[in-house]
Amino acid sequence: MSAGQRRIRLSPRLQAAVDMLEDCPVIADVGCDHGRTAVALLQQGRCECVIATDISAPSLEKARRLAKYVGVDGSIDFRTGDGFAAIKAGECDAVMILGMGGELIAGILDACPLPLMGAGRVVMQPMRGQEELREYLYSHGYWIREDRLVREGRRCYQVLAAEPSKLVQEPPKGWPKDCFEVGFMSFLCRDPLLLDFVAENLQRCERQLAEARGTEGEAVLNARCGRLKTIIKLWEDSYGTK
Repeated sequence: MSAGQRRIRLSPRLQAAVDMLEDCPVIADVGCDHGRTAVALLQQGRCECVIATDISAPSLEKARRLAKYVGVDGSIDFRTGDGFAAIKAGECDAVMILGMGGELIAGILDACPLPLMGAGRVVMQPMRGQEELREYLYSHGYWIREDRLVREGRRCYQVLAAEPSKLVQEPPKGWPKDCFEVGFMSFLCRDPLLLDFVAENLQRCERQLAEARGTEGEAVLNARCGRLKTIIKLWEDSYGTK
């Protein structure tokens, strides 16, 4: 197999995460799993070295084998550890935490004794729990710089890039209070997928609401539908319809 055939091709959601990183010397891939993103970072010239960590020793061994197979094992430092436990302060310039639940990502950030162990940016791709992750970031000294929607197959994924900050990030005027299901940075950047994404979520919410009439969940679903409708109206008032 030629070197060209050994090049790692990432899925749209993972490539979007990589694209949110500025080129820098060292990137930490926390929870690297089988190592595809760590390898791609080097192949795409995003960094000089990757610190690849995972709590699973078998997964890390698969990542080692992949890196050796494509010839970049000399530029990846593999470490077994939970979250940031295997990373020392000042060792990395940026961090990736991809493919986990949003609450787990928030827990990893919260357990870190120093924000990002001194790194300047973290890119996250939560598989679920986006609300919990955004709420954590906004309330614990992080500024969300980018918040993108990425269509992959039938599913729309959310990818976020944040930086430690002493400033408090405020939503745009008219944004529904305590709405973390959708990122307002996607709204401000006119993400082309946002309107469809919100409309799809609203349709699901309305179906759930129809089944929940008279139950304890009715009020919660009513409030959620109201927030989603507010975002659609705000988009139309700000940018017009399609």
